[in-house]
Amino acid sequence: MLSPNEFRNAIYLDFEGEGKKRDGTVPMPHMAGFLRPNQKGKSGKYTCTFFRPNWKPVSNGIKVSQCLTFDELFSELLIELEEKNAYLVFGQFMKKLCYKNTYQMNSMFV
Repeated sequence: MLSPNEFRNAIYLDFEGEGKKRDGTVPMPHMAGFLRPNQKGKSGKYTCTFFRPNWKPVSNGIKVSQCLTFDELFSELLIELEEKNAYLVFGQFMKKLCYKNTYQMNSMFV
C-alpha cells in the first residue's frame, strides 16, 4: 500500500494494444499512457508514448506525446523513477510480462 506521499510521487502507467492472443502470445503494445499526479493530490500531468515509428505524425500533433521504442521509453522511465525515488504503478498482466523482460526495474514496481 502506498502512503499519500508515495501516491503523489508515483507514475501510473497503462498500455494500449491488442492484448493476449488466443495462442498465448502477447504482442507489444501500440502505446503507453502515463499519469504523474501533482503534489496536492488532485489532477496531474498526462502524457503518452507511441511505440510504432509510423505513428510519429500522430505524436507530432499531440503536445504531451512522444514516439520512442519500448526500450528507449523504459530506459528513460527508469532514470526518472530513480531520480524521484518513485514507484511505477500498473496492472498485474503487464507487471508479469515486464518482470520477465526487465530485471533491472523489478525493485521499482508496486
